[in-house]
Amino acid sequence: MVTTSVKAVIDSNRSLLIRNIIPCEELYDNLVKLNARATGAEQTEKLLELIVVRGPTALNGFCDALQLSGHNFLAELLRDEVSGGTSDTVQWEDLTRSVPGLDKAVNKQQREEVTKVVNAKIRDSVQKELLRRTALDKEKVIESKQRQLEDSWRFTELLREKDSLIETLEGGLEQAVTDARSHGVNVQELKTFVDQTKLKHKKDLEKQMKYNTANEKSLQRLTERQYETEATLDYVTEQLTSYLREGEEHNDLVREETISPGLTMTSVDRAKDTLKKTLQRIQELESTKRAHDALVEERHYMSAQLGVDITANVRTALQQYVVKQDGTVTSLREEVTKLNSEVLALEEAASEHATSKTETVHMLESTVNDLKNRVDSKNAIVAELRADLSSKEARLAALLAENKLLQKKLAGVDHANANALRASIEGPSMHNGVGPLSSRESPEAIGRLSPARVQATTLPKPTPRITPHNSLALQISALPPVSPKQKRKELRQQRKQQQQQLQQQRLRPDVFPSGQEQGPLSEPKTGNGIDSTYVGLQRLKGFNAETKRNFSNAGWNHWPGAAPRSDYLRK
Repeated sequence: MVTTSVKAVIDSNRSLLIRNIIPCEELYDNLVKLNARATGAEQTEKLLELIVVRGPTALNGFCDALQLSGHNFLAELLRDEVSGGTSDTVQWEDLTRSVPGLDKAVNKQQREEVTKVVNAKIRDSVQKELLRRTALDKEKVIESKQRQLEDSWRFTELLREKDSLIETLEGGLEQAVTDARSHGVNVQELKTFVDQTKLKHKKDLEKQMKYNTANEKSLQRLTERQYETEATLDYVTEQLTSYLREGEEHNDLVREETISPGLTMTSVDRAKDTLKKTLQRIQELESTKRAHDALVEERHYMSAQLGVDITANVRTALQQYVVKQDGTVTSLREEVTKLNSEVLALEEAASEHATSKTETVHMLESTVNDLKNRVDSKNAIVAELRADLSSKEARLAALLAENKLLQKKLAGVDHANANALRASIEGPSMHNGVGPLSSRESPEAIGRLSPARVQATTLPKPTPRITPHNSLALQISALPPVSPKQKRKELRQQRKQQQQQLQQQRLRPDVFPSGQEQGPLSEPKTGNGIDSTYVGLQRLKGFNAETKRNFSNAGWNHWPGAAPRSDYLRK
């Protein structure tokens, strides 16, 4: 819904808004960004058209967005225009007063267009004059505010980087603790595995040693039995040879003797004895055969166990087996020694790893604690700066209220002076016959009047209403004239003071304890932005030294949320 007042305010200030609004992220966070337009001026123009269509609510939101994004001057101008109306602007009657016929030659729409153009020109000229007179102080205010905004942005980025670093370190610390725990579990598992391996190898070694001992004993028994068997075989061979030799000799004796009736007892006994010995030898041979069969059976078993042919030499196979078992025992002992060295190396590596992980965890904890302490100190500084900013805002609000009261008083005084001046002009002129013209007099009567009467009928121009935007220009224009020589002298003094203030600012060591530059929203200690204008303002009625001191203490040269360098301060 289009509102007439909103449309009038936007149309009258359209060129000013298009020139001075700076499209930025803070502004677009509160409004809708128009990507269809190529330049910032086109986007701003399209935005103003949408605000006109949507009415007062959209205008209030637009003013809030300007205030939040730093365009305080434009926001206050629009709010003042909406609240105060257009009573302080030039009307069509003022333009056509000297040319009465012009009112009939143009229509209503043309009147409105001409009025808008004239009001815009007047506003631009007043603003240019105001900014031209206070250009140096404004430039200093802008530079101070720009530096504060840059410091605030840098400090915000630094805090964001520190927060991300703290999060990264905390994540790394958690990961390191998790890794340390997992490595501790792995170390415990390795220790358990090492103990189990030790026990297993010890048992295997004991078992193998038992087997080796049993094999050595069995081999020794077999060797002894072999020796005994060979000795028995040699003895049996010798006995058989001797028996055969004795049998042959006996047979020879029997053939030589003849059997006769005179056989003696001695020969019978000798025959019995020989038979008895022969039977004993036969029994010994049978026992020897049984022992030989058992030995052959045992030889077959040993050959089968050793994996050799039955006809091979058992002694050589046993010797090779013993050598092989000795090599196996030696390799097992070397493997046990190697495993023991590996176990010791694993234990040392586990202890070193646990020590390094503990040192890393301690170092990360100390780093995180240090960063937390630094962040706490920075937060404390930010809290102090915010408290200082709140106090400055409160003082600024009080001073603005006082300024409004002073403006109302000045407006009342100006109105009273205008009425008194009008009364002083109208009263004596009526008595002298040269008073103001009456509205009932005809044009012919006006033509017959004397020049003095016509000049007396011209009333003084009404005093325009003083607003926060034109009060300074009107007050400066009301000052008494100053000679050019005096102006040059005052200008040289002001420049000298500004150079001294700038030099003091450069030499001022405002740094934090950590060595960084001064943080955001810091208040400069020199260079008030309105000192140069107080030279003339002190002469005005109702503006004393105490009011100047209140304005200076409020810090008008760095109000909160002020915009950075913008185009509306250019000439």
